[in-house]
Amino acid sequence: MNPTESPRASSRFRSGRFRVYAASAGVLCLGLAWACDGYDSHIYAGELYEQARNCNDNPSSIDVVDGVTPPDPCNPLCLIVPTYDGDGGTAAYVSTMCPPLPPAADTSQTDPRCPPALAAYARIDICLDGGGSTNPPDSAAPPAPVDAAAPVDAAAAVDAGAPDTGT
Repeated sequence: MNPTESPRASSRFRSGRFRVYAASAGVLCLGLAWACDGYDSHIYAGELYEQARNCNDNPSSIDVVDGVTPPDPCNPLCLIVPTYDGDGGTAAYVSTMCPPLPPAADTSQTDPRCPPALAAYARIDICLDGGGSTNPPDSAAPPAPVDAAAPVDAAAAVDAGAPDTGT
């Protein structure tokens, strides 16, 4: 025994109980490392389509999928996923994440929400918190006032045979 060690500490480390605990801890650590080795998963994200407002929300998580996070984006894809709120409903999302896809997602593109969701994605139309959106479709834009003067293109007016106003 080392003269700096107490007899109690020395006997604790030599006891069979300590060896069992140490061995168990080692096996547990190796088991956890083995269980996690090679297992990758990531969040699959997309933009929720808000049908009533005809715009998409900022990206949010859709599901956790197996596999490594894809390094590059893919073409926009409409996914119909269960909402898991007890009513059997679904939600439409647009995502540019490459596979693997969420296993419960319908990617057939046959849901009627897919074309407007993809159109909102293409025009970068994000729903705003207070209502409205960043880039509504032209049909949703307010009509121009009746008394607004249209800009005159002098070159087009001359080509059309109209008198040149000298502007």
